[in-house]
Amino acid sequence: MVAGLFAWAFLPNFSKCGAKGEPACTYDNNKGWRYVWYANGALVFAMSIARVTVIRLKETPKFLVGEGHDERVVEVLQGLAQKYNRPCSLTLERMQACGVTGDAGRRGSVAAHAKSKWSPAEIFTHLRGLFETKRIGLSTCLIWFSWLLIGLAYPLYNVFLPTYLATRGADFGASSPYITWRNYAIVNVCGILGPIPAGYMCASKYFWGRRGTMIIGALITMIFFFCYTQVRSASQNLGFNCAINFCLVRSHSVVPYGPSS
Repeated sequence: MVAGLFAWAFLPNFSKCGAKGEPACTYDNNKGWRYVWYANGALVFAMSIARVTVIRLKETPKFLVGEGHDERVVEVLQGLAQKYNRPCSLTLERMQACGVTGDAGRRGSVAAHAKSKWSPAEIFTHLRGLFETKRIGLSTCLIWFSWLLIGLAYPLYNVFLPTYLATRGADFGASSPYITWRNYAIVNVCGILGPIPAGYMCASKYFWGRRGTMIIGALITMIFFFCYTQVRSASQNLGFNCAINFCLVRSHSVVPYGPSS
């Protein structure tokens, strides 16, 4: 959304060249995309500085458990409990009473199983973990297959569908950089709003938790996709794109990524 807003602000006003009836692009009349890069780069740089100076996030307990750092696990969880005024009975003694994770006690870390993290043995160890049991193996295959279909759907939706609609008589009218980037920003704003109802649905007892939210989001997205083939005007195009992105991001926000994450 931020990139779309920057493009909407800079490209129509500072890149007026290349199109029919406009002069050839030079440095002087094509500074818009440079301003977009400057603005994005400055924002990312400022946020990265804030990330290490202001917002000092701690490592996740799951990772620390895998590394065998029991003291840091207790420290992080106790800190979270204190910050949000929640009870936490975990102590270092209770943590250590459970033993160590994998080879953490012998190696000091379970992150490495070979001399090099790029060795075939190390890679095989991590791949084998994705099929540790039948249930985990089925989950891994379903996740891979889902993302395979998503990878096919995105280019088909973004590249093929406009051509398909044009052959079916869709008339989106005269376009311009202003309209293009305005619509792009609006569609991405709608996508940001999608996870909000998804969060409430996951916490509700009426939608079968995360699975139900994902199923409902996927079904609604599918309905809008089929309806989108009937788009015939620019306003319909924008409206359906907003609805699709809203539902699509909502269903993606609750996708289980499996044991590897």
